[in-house]
Amino acid sequence: MMSNKIKVIETKTQSILFETSLEEEQKAYEHAAQMEEMGLEVKIVRDTIIESFQNSLGLSQKQLKEHQESVQEELHDHDGQEESCCFKSSTSP
Repeated sequence: MMSNKIKVIETKTQSILFETSLEEEQKAYEHAAQMEEMGLEVKIVRDTIIESFQNSLGLSQKQLKEHQESVQEELHDHDGQEESCCFKSSTSP
């Protein structure tokens, strides 16, 4: 099962002020509202599908970094290619 997180982040410092599971999303919005009332500028960020997958694997920091790099390389390899496994033009057989 994937572990989805939602975070309240202070925009100036990028510090995580609050983190909870996606199932308790309302708590994140309540915390963000409290922080804004105190004058802090915050944003709410959810884990991407890749981050959720990585969390569910229980990777070490080293493994996590290696996986993130491999995902970025894979995405970069396909960037702008008209004929790749991720993109097929409508005229392709």
